[in-house]
Amino acid sequence: MRTDVWVITLPASKTLVQTGLQWLDPDEHARLRRMPSESNRDRFVACRTVLRYCLAPHLNCSEANVRFTYGASGKPEIPGCSRSFNISHSGDYGLVAISLAPAVGVDIEHVNARRNLAALTRHVFHPNEIVAFDRVEPKLRGKFFYDLWVRKEAVTKWLGDSIFRVKDINVLDTMSSPRVITVNGRGSAWVMPVKVSSQYASAVAIDTFIDSPCPTVTIHEWNG
Repeated sequence: MRTDVWVITLPASKTLVQTGLQWLDPDEHARLRRMPSESNRDRFVACRTVLRYCLAPHLNCSEANVRFTYGASGKPEIPGCSRSFNISHSGDYGLVAISLAPAVGVDIEHVNARRNLAALTRHVFHPNEIVAFDRVEPKLRGKFFYDLWVRKEAVTKWLGDSIFRVKDINVLDTMSSPRVITVNGRGSAWVMPVKVSSQYASAVAIDTFIDSPCPTVTIHEWNG
């Protein structure tokens, strides 16, 4: 099933942010007020604004009338919408994923190799992933860690709840090429990278059936 990923360069234009501020619902405004920095607030508004631009044609309504409900973990939803969607932002980029599949998850992270990643793996990686990380050449571990991490985060966002701990999800097989992973009791998803920048890691997880062919993912640059 077709999936489109829109790449937003941040900080976004003032016009985009000011327009989006007028479209936010009360829940979004409340969340915005809890954000400590202006840069985080602008990233949030920019991604929600682009999301509305992308969804409005499929809902036969104006961008201002796109309204969300929220799942148990806070994932935004629109009952009856013909598209699934997800957003993520980090540093200089935001991602908006829109899919014909029943569910989608996307994640992007700035690669920070200076963190104590070896210690962090023990808290967030599956045992098989820890073994693989320890075998990677030290100077390459930063990129490996984040490439693996965004795949795990994309899967948890595809699932849309917090029942599964991120360390219980093993995505190691998806590092070499797009692969289907299965989460017991919840179904399967194609997991694959999204190429944005050499300084960032990003990935998408797309709901599927085990025997379904690899979905088409089209990357767009947002120019608004």
